[in-house]
Amino acid sequence: MNLPNALTSSRILLLILFILFHYLNLPWLALAMIILAGLSDALDGIVAREKNKVTDFGIFYDQFVDKIFVIIALLYFVSIDYLGFILAALLIFRELAMTVLRNKYKKKKNISPLISGKIKMVLQMVLLGTLCLVSVHLIFLQISFWLAILTLILSYYSFIRMWIKLA
Repeated sequence: MNLPNALTSSRILLLILFILFHYLNLPWLALAMIILAGLSDALDGIVAREKNKVTDFGIFYDQFVDKIFVIIALLYFVSIDYLGFILAALLIFRELAMTVLRNKYKKKKNISPLISGKIKMVLQMVLLGTLCLVSVHLIFLQISFWLAILTLILSYYSFIRMWIKLA
């Protein structure tokens, strides 16, 4: 396994540790796992490009692990009543819809990630991080919630515009 894929794989372990630490009421350690996951998400692509290790598998695997991390973390927070089901469902639907559209049209044209999708991912990680610290400040949670909704809409709009051009 090359270094970029190992960095991607580390997010699976970080997800498990995040849930464990949060469950054990260690929110700052849970937050650290989210921060490390976000850093590894940024770093794997940088390393792959710099070391010329970009592969079709690596591109797929990175997106897959990103979605698994976000979906499981969202469902965890729904299960402990930190997050409403509707917001989680919207975020999860967006993730799955974009995956289906990207895979459908990648045969026609290589669809590289949009900047709105990258911003959405960062803000989703911020939302997850603030959910870790929900008892610290509710205002941060509210801001993160609305930023996640806004970027969800903007990234979905950007992707649909691109999809219509490809159709």
